[in-house]
Amino acid sequence: MRTYSKWMLLAVVAGSLAACNKDDEDDHQDENELITTVKITLKNNQNAADSSVAIWKDLDGEGGQNPVIDTLKLKANTVYVGKIQLLDESKNPVDNITEEVAEEAVEHLFVYKPSAGLGLSIERTDKDKNNLPIGIATKFTSTAAATGNLEIILRHQPGTKDGTETPGSSDVDVFFPTKVQ
Repeated sequence: MRTYSKWMLLAVVAGSLAACNKDDEDDHQDENELITTVKITLKNNQNAADSSVAIWKDLDGEGGQNPVIDTLKLKANTVYVGKIQLLDESKNPVDNITEEVAEEAVEHLFVYKPSAGLGLSIERTDKDKNNLPIGIATKFTSTAAATGNLEIILRHQPGTKDGTETPGSSDVDVFFPTKVQ
């Protein structure tokens, strides 16, 4: 009976330790990165000297101070080649989240939504290993002068990515005031 109790106690302790280790691993895997900065850089396809950079920055995270947001300014009837960059500037050195998104491309999709009447179309020009769009690299095509907003969403879609916005959850969802002039 005594031997049985020792073995039972050992089994309970071992099972508890294994459960703790698994929970710790799951918690680590499910951690969301803090994204404090979204930077969009666009270069005129015909004139590399003509570029536009807009930054959305919220260093204290959700619920604190309001984010600082640049206006994205584009010329009418112009094609731009673009890149998006995600950063966690709460760390030193700054953590480039874009690299992680690129490494896990089969689980991520950037969605670009210009407001109605903005006169802007966006094409994602990079693909993951399954030939589905990612959206780190883009082509922006502006038409007539207009103002509005550009919503940028990073969808996290592990095991469900199908090239559409629907599956998964949002890692980031920001708006840039946008002027096509």
